[in-house]
Amino acid sequence: MHHIDIVTLYKIVINFISYFIIIYYNVGILQFPDYNDKYYIVALIIQQTIGQLETEISQRITNLYNDKLGKSPSQIICHFFDTEIVISIENSVTPAEQTLLKGGYDTLAEQVRLYLEKIIKPDLKNLIEEIIGQPVLYLMTNTNLITGRSGIVVILKELSEVRNPESIPKINVRNLAD
Repeated sequence: MHHIDIVTLYKIVINFISYFIIIYYNVGILQFPDYNDKYYIVALIIQQTIGQLETEISQRITNLYNDKLGKSPSQIICHFFDTEIVISIENSVTPAEQTLLKGGYDTLAEQVRLYLEKIIKPDLKNLIEEIIGQPVLYLMTNTNLITGRSGIVVILKELSEVRNPESIPKINVRNLAD
């Protein structure tokens, strides 16, 4: 039985795709005016969509919370808005924090959460930068211990190229005044 490594498999798939793209382009089935470079065309095909980036960020944050805090959130919702990412995390409070709250040690539970967020913040920043391929300018977190919800707002200088940029909602400055 022959074993093939993932890099070799990836190269085979890319070559296979580019071979058919070039054939279809040359016979006129595919039209790419201004773009004759087969590698550019292949790059367009393998770029991730915004939905894929949002899903990957959500899955990786779930893993991070499980690894660092010992608890996976019940749900993570991630959305891009222009050069911002907003992440909502449900059921993010750890059992230790819940125990402190039930025991009447609200201030201590809040302090524990602040330290936990401070500890995982660099990991969150690195995780997001790795996924989107762009530096994070600011990353803000906040948790409501009563509701068990956390929010993360990420500010980017720019978003990396994606296959479907038209699906990213743009901020409407007029609506911010309302």
